[in-house]
Amino acid sequence: MVTINNGMIYKEARYNDEIEPGDFVIYTIENNIYYGFYKGTGNGTIQILSPYIINWEDDWRLLKVIPLDEILGYMEKNPKINQVVFNHNANETSKHEVIRPVLDCGTFKLTQIQEWAIGPGIWRTDFTKAKWPNHADAHYCLTAFGSINLREGRDMKWMAENVGNYFYGGHLEGPFVEHLGINSVWNAPIDGRGNG
Repeated sequence: MVTINNGMIYKEARYNDEIEPGDFVIYTIENNIYYGFYKGTGNGTIQILSPYIINWEDDWRLLKVIPLDEILGYMEKNPKINQVVFNHNANETSKHEVIRPVLDCGTFKLTQIQEWAIGPGIWRTDFTKAKWPNHADAHYCLTAFGSINLREGRDMKWMAENVGNYFYGGHLEGPFVEHLGINSVWNAPIDGRGNG
């Protein structure tokens, strides 16, 4: 398991209490200064050699059992699926008046989404490395991966062929995770180093 300490003031990650000694070899990438999520994650991603990345920040909590082996097996057989995100809301049937297709994977479903989502989920490593800009911020990251843009002919079919990103579960399934908001920019003021 690779963890990234992105120059945060707090060094202890809350999930460490849940890991039994011997379960994993833990390799920590230390960013000595706070880069922000995008650049910090990009610096870590380029060092990962496994075929998949499980993106999980320490202030997210799993609400339902998710069959990782089944998802990874499906991704192995379907190389155009590059991201499966665990939504913190119910999977909406549409967004911005664009219908989100559902892919039936047998024992589970995936709901296609319009852009690369930065949340807990599984990323295909080679695709992520090829797209993630090393100077990334939110704008550059989403631009690099590609998102729906009807003016440029990018519809949901284009997204499936060129980006391949999905929410786990079918329409209105979820939530699967909860954002706790501890040390989070979502629910607390920022202290100047990215800590909320």
